[in-house]
Amino acid sequence: MYYNVLNFAATTNFDERYDVALETNTMGALRVLSFAKKCVKINMILHVSTAYVCGERSGVITEKPFYMGESLNGTCKLDITAEKKLVEEKLNQLRQENANEEAVTFIMKDLGIERTIDSVIIGYGQGKLKCLPVNPDAIFDLIPADMVVDTMLMVMVVNANQLCSADSILIYHVGSSVRNPIKFSNLHKFSYCYFTKNPYIDRNGKAVQISKGTVLTSWAKFQRYMAIRYLLPLKGLKLMNSVFCLRYKNICINSDRKTNSYCDWQNSINPICSLTARKFDDSNTEKLRMKIRESGLEKDAIIGFDPKCINWEDYIINIHIPRLVKYAIKY
Repeated sequence: MYYNVLNFAATTNFDERYDVALETNTMGALRVLSFAKKCVKINMILHVSTAYVCGERSGVITEKPFYMGESLNGTCKLDITAEKKLVEEKLNQLRQENANEEAVTFIMKDLGIERTIDSVIIGYGQGKLKCLPVNPDAIFDLIPADMVVDTMLMVMVVNANQLCSADSILIYHVGSSVRNPIKFSNLHKFSYCYFTKNPYIDRNGKAVQISKGTVLTSWAKFQRYMAIRYLLPLKGLKLMNSVFCLRYKNICINSDRKTNSYCDWQNSINPICSLTARKFDDSNTEKLRMKIRESGLEKDAIIGFDPKCINWEDYIINIHIPRLVKYAIKY
């Protein structure tokens, strides 16, 4: 008998609310694990997580498990605590504003998207993103969901007759950073290519014309850019507003809100964009691929799970971004 604990990233599902996904995918996995510990005849637990379980570490991330009490940032505070607090604060704010269920659903979906690099692509296509603090040579570890599913199936097949104890936990990294890396400069180029040929249409029916934008190679440079481009002009506007007896009050409020919103968004994606030097070792996964090839089971796979076969330009331009535009962008 098998209990397969599936913990997909909330942000891989564009139709799912972040608060619901967090409760189901994270806390749900904990509940299933607690249940599995009580099953005396259990053979296997298959748990699927995301690249973000490694925290903000750099270098080569090896395929080894975390142990009880071990955290990502070297402290006793878990990142999940901050995520739950973020969701609770946002929901409380929406309740105080008497937001209806439809508004809550839209905002919770957006919150989930904001936690990933997809928010960069969306913001860029909508013309909202004028600059980004990121190293152009930063490598993003991306992988199509189809390959994750294929790997899960092959892991179950290969390990079906092997009893695993707590000391024989197998970790399989399913990623691209070692065998077929994609840099932010590539992602930027592909996004520019797509939205130039397929411009985003805003709520007024107008096509949004994008530029290549400004790429700032450090957080310090981004802060200087924000100070010169937004914060100093805003201070000047507030001063003029006070001199002219609050004549520009509404303009100040709107400008202040937009600037704060933009800064908050940049802060939320900064941990993702600042990861410039890490790769996920996939030695165990490569051994799995070799076993599958030797056994002849590779022909039974859906699409295979070797990242070397991915054409990133084709995947980003013809599959990933069109799906984002269809399911994630709202007016």
